[in-house]
Amino acid sequence: MHSLPGGKSRSVYALRNELDAWVRSCGTETEPIDVAPDVALPSWPKQSVTPQVVIPALIPASAPKASHRWWWIGAGLAGLAAIAMANMDDMEIVVGPQPAIDALQADMRAQLLEARDDIASRSEQRLNAAIIKLRALRERLPENPRVHEALAEGYLLAREFGSLPDALAFEKARQESVSALRQDPDSAIALRALGVISYWRDRNPTSAGQSFRHAIKVAPQDALAHQWYANILSDNGEDAAAFREFTTARQANPGAAYLLADYGWALWSAGQNQKAETVLADLAARHSGLASIHDCLSVTAFARGDHAGYARALRQRALARGAPELISYSKMVDEAVTRDQSALYGVMMSWAMAQADASPVTDHSWSAFVASEFGDRTQLLTILKRAGTHDERWGASGFTRRIAQRWSTDPEVVLALTALKQRRIETSADGLRRFAT
Repeated sequence: MHSLPGGKSRSVYALRNELDAWVRSCGTETEPIDVAPDVALPSWPKQSVTPQVVIPALIPASAPKASHRWWWIGAGLAGLAAIAMANMDDMEIVVGPQPAIDALQADMRAQLLEARDDIASRSEQRLNAAIIKLRALRERLPENPRVHEALAEGYLLAREFGSLPDALAFEKARQESVSALRQDPDSAIALRALGVISYWRDRNPTSAGQSFRHAIKVAPQDALAHQWYANILSDNGEDAAAFREFTTARQANPGAAYLLADYGWALWSAGQNQKAETVLADLAARHSGLASIHDCLSVTAFARGDHAGYARALRQRALARGAPELISYSKMVDEAVTRDQSALYGVMMSWAMAQADASPVTDHSWSAFVASEFGDRTQLLTILKRAGTHDERWGASGFTRRIAQRWSTDPEVVLALTALKQRRIETSADGLRRFAT
C-alpha cells in the first residue's frame, strides 16, 4: 500500500498483488477483494436482489387505543396469509432486526465486545485482530447487524490508523454497513460509516449529511457520529455547524486525542491559526505516537512558511506510521530543505500530483495549495483548470480559503477556484431539524 502525503486526509493506492497480500496477512480467511463498480447508496432499509416480503409487527411501536387493536391484529394476519399463498422460492422473508448484544450466546457476546475494544484502541495490530475475529463471528451470525456494523467501523479505522488501502476499506465498509441496515435500519454505526463513504469516497455531501443526521437522530450520544459529521462540515467550510458537532462530541468523549486532533485541524481550516497550533502542539507533546497530529502540524507549519518545521513534523508523522513510502518522501523533503526553495517545491509538487492522480476520485486541492503557497500562479491556474476538466468538486476549506485570500485580486484564479466549490451539506432546514422535538 502506498500512502501519499498532503493535507489532513490520507490518499492511498495499492497494486492488486499488494491487496491480496494484505488480505492474507489478516488471517486464514480470504475474501474476494475485487472492488465493485460504484453504485448509489441505498435507501433504508436496503432491498435485496430478490423480492422481499416484510412481516409487519402485529402491534406497532406506538399502539392505537384498545378499540382499534383488533384492526391491527387482523391486518397482521392478513399479511401472514398473503405470505403463505405466495411463491416462497422467489421471496426473502425479513422478520426485523436481530437480537442485541445481550441476547447473544455468552461466548459470542464476549468475542464481539473484545473486537469492539480492539477497534476502539486504534492500534493497527489490534484493528487487524478485530477484523479477523469479526469475520469469524460473521460466519456464525450472518444476519446479526451488530457484527456487520462493527466490521464496517473496523474497516474504516484500519484505513486511517492501519495499512488498509482506501479503495478496499471503503468497499468493505460499504458492504458491511448495507448488511447491517438490512436487519436494523437504525444502526447508527452503519449510518455514520456510510456518511464517511458518501463524503470522502463518493463526493456526495448531500447523501453524507442525510446519513449522519439519521445516525445522530437514533443515537444522539454517539460521540463518533458527531465527530465524523463535524469533520465533513469543517472540510466543507460550514464552520458554525462543525463546531456545534465538535462541542457535542467533546462532551461525550472528553480528552480523546484523535478527536482533539480533528478539532485542531478544524480550527486551522476555519482560520483560527494560533488556537489550532496551540491545541495541536499540546497534543503532540502528550501523544507523540498519533500520526494524525503530526500530519496537521506539518501542514500548519508549511502554511506559515516554516519549511524546516514542515520537514520536522513530516518526519515525525512518517516515523509514527512506519510507512516506507512516507519515510522515503520525508527524507527527500529533508534533503531538499537544506538546498533551496526551488528544490523543495519540486519535491512537494511531484508528490502532490502523484497523490491526486493515484486517488480513485481525483482531488487536486493539495496540489493547488502547494502551488499557491510557493506563489506559482501559472501552475496554480493549470491545476485549477485541470480539476475543472475532471469535474472535481472540493471541500478542503483550509486550502481553498487560503488560496482565495492570497489571490483575491486575481479574477481568473478566483473564478476557476469558485467553480470547484461543492454544494453544502446542511441547509437552514437541516440545522433546525437537528433540534426538533
